[in-house]
Amino acid sequence: MLVSKNSRLGEPTPSKYRWFILGVGVVAQAVFAAGFTGVAVSGVIFKNEFGFSISQLGMILGAIGLGVGISEFTWGLATDRFGDKKVLTFGLFSMGLAYSLTALFLMFASPNYLSLTLLLFLAGVLGGSINSSSGKTIMSWFSDGERGFAMSIRQTAIPVGGSIGTVLIPWLAQNNGFSASFTLLAILSILTSLIIWLFVVEKNPHNHQGKVAQIDNSPIGNPKVWGMVISAGLLTVPQMAVISFGAIYLKNHLHVSLLNVSLALIIVQVFGAITRVYLGKSTDRRNNRIGVVITIALVCAIMSLSLALFTHHELLSITFLIAVGVSGSAWHGIGFAEAAIQAGGARAGTALGMMGTTVFLSSFLTPVIISNILQRNDWPIAWGTVSLLTVLTIPILCYMYSRQLRPEGAAKE
Repeated sequence: MLVSKNSRLGEPTPSKYRWFILGVGVVAQAVFAAGFTGVAVSGVIFKNEFGFSISQLGMILGAIGLGVGISEFTWGLATDRFGDKKVLTFGLFSMGLAYSLTALFLMFASPNYLSLTLLLFLAGVLGGSINSSSGKTIMSWFSDGERGFAMSIRQTAIPVGGSIGTVLIPWLAQNNGFSASFTLLAILSILTSLIIWLFVVEKNPHNHQGKVAQIDNSPIGNPKVWGMVISAGLLTVPQMAVISFGAIYLKNHLHVSLLNVSLALIIVQVFGAITRVYLGKSTDRRNNRIGVVITIALVCAIMSLSLALFTHHELLSITFLIAVGVSGSAWHGIGFAEAAIQAGGARAGTALGMMGTTVFLSSFLTPVIISNILQRNDWPIAWGTVSLLTVLTIPILCYMYSRQLRPEGAAKE
């Protein structure tokens, strides 16, 4: 667990322990994703059991994302200031307490959409600490040649945990009530926080260029970091559209059976995970992360536009929906890795916090936007809007790519 005194500052000494760190990061992210995705895909049950309107449902499904989005940047700064282990442990433990409160509320009170929204928002605020702190922990233990792969595996925890949440949370809610679902999430969160507190060794990268260099290299003033941050928010739209409203679209619009709906969403999560890991490994070898994200954005835009054009064709709709979901989640690992690498090891927490802010604000806004579109229009307009927002990513990423290709010294980085 010791760091060699002769190792380069900011570079981790190769150690088998880094795989344990990665495993813990995956578990932490999976626990968060199980709640985040599990609540989102339970929209049909929320609507049918409690009689929430479509606009109220949009607020409930987006509450966790809003909480994370508002708090992510602050958590990123806190991670760089106080250390990733402390922030990660506190965040998981307190998120578990928030889930416990939600379970008690649903057990003893008649569900009120505003109260439920606030409780889920609180869970999101506290859970916002997990992304930047676990990401910095992993980035500090892996070298540049492995970081895309490592972060892709970490990000794979989102579809893996999401798959578990997709099956487990609605099943528990239907058979034992939502209080049982949130009790399970609370237990998993608190247990994971204890494992991290007992077994994780923190390793802080230090910037040997001093305080002035840290200010000059702040992610807040780095256009490449901002390019990834803005793109991340836009590329989250198709992913969250599928997660939040994919089940409602298939069940209520196309009248697909609940079993097939669950199967389609699990396919999205599984293939999203496989694609993330593959792209993380391949882009580490080729150092072409931005170019790959551009390709993903183009594919996702085409697939969501195709979905808008074939909303009444069941087989094509299911196929395009799966394609949108997979491509909309495939960029995560390489996108987060690229932002952290551009920021540098000592400021990785801030960069990851910036990424998380736009990702989870988008996670909140997407269900709200789509629910409002559906109140006035139909599904073709909703999926067309998803395609349009995804297309906006491409010029931003192309600008980043052109800056990356410039000769060293041609522009002030």
